Amino acid sequence: MDTSETYIKMLRSAWPDLKDNVPIQAMLFSRRQRMLYVLDNKIVTYREHRNTSNVDRAIPLLEQDQLQEMVGLWVNNRFGVAKILNKFQYFWRKNLSSDLVWNLHSMEQLWLAFVMKEKYSKTWDGEKWEDHLKTQ
Repeated sequence: MDTSETYIKMLRSAWPDLKDNVPIQAMLFSRRQRMLYVLDNKIVTYREHRNTSNVDRAIPLLEQDQLQEMVGLWVNNRFGVAKILNKFQYFWRKNLSSDLVWNLHSMEQLWLAFVMKEKYSKTWDGEKWEDHLKTQ
């Protein structure tokens, strides 16, 4: 689980796009209880963030499998898995020579970058998500 400042910054910037598209199964109550959240620049547990009046400002630290679900990667769909993993591999290879891949230091950061590219056509510039169409 990535709790780095970079990942938190990436998630906080991506949250306006992501918040309405997190798969329901990824946020089931049993899952939420064991997740970590960012609230006022502090990492808190589900119980800690539910006991505040600022619950709407809490951003979940999404795990790799939750990000994968956002692009349709489910283990029980072997054809879908192959398609998504091929796209992910292409994304990795295409960006291998760019600063993007080398500045991402966890699988969560890499999968978040992939989700943002696939679903919202945005790329991470180190500070914020840029519209991918403008950066080409």
